Amino acid sequence: MERKTAATSLSDQEADYLSKGTRQLFRSINELEGSTWTTFENSVKGDTSLEEKLFDARANVKILLSQVSMHFEKQLREQVFRQVDILHDIDGWEIDDATIQLSSLTTFLRWYYTIQPKVFPSFGMSSTGHLVASWLKNDNKDRLILEFLSNDKMKWFVTKWFGDESDHSAGMTNITRSAAVLSLFDPSEWFK
Repeated sequence: MERKTAATSLSDQEADYLSKGTRQLFRSINELEGSTWTTFENSVKGDTSLEEKLFDARANVKILLSQVSMHFEKQLREQVFRQVDILHDIDGWEIDDATIQLSSLTTFLRWYYTIQPKVFPSFGMSSTGHLVASWLKNDNKDRLILEFLSNDKMKWFVTKWFGDESDHSAGMTNITRSAAVLSLFDPSEWFK
């Protein structure tokens, strides 16, 4: 087992957007990343089999989420666990794909805790290991797709239909500003 650390902190301006409880959760995650966040690595680099690599990725997600599980609904935890297992299934794995990045999961958890959507997303993963969450409405025509990067950054993609015409928008922002950015697209349609 090897200990991993990552430094992620909020600027004073970004912290102003967050409630006291959210700032506390962020501090807890930072402490886990900085000192006690233990991850699994089964073998010496280069000697890890694909099965071990995928197992480690699944285990690391479950360890991280279990360490902050008291802040999240049981249904979300179960859905994340189930989707990570599916996304890291060896039968559908492409050899060039990256396993999930824990920094991406951390960004998602912080975003989720801040926004607290009432509708759970569908999950996917980019080929670079970023967690992707999506919401579909209006017979799957209206779409909100969020890709969670490291260091509290996220990309967003929106498609909204108005009769026979559609608007498309995309961008990148910090999770502390995401509510303001997404408010332009009436996120209650997806989140409530």
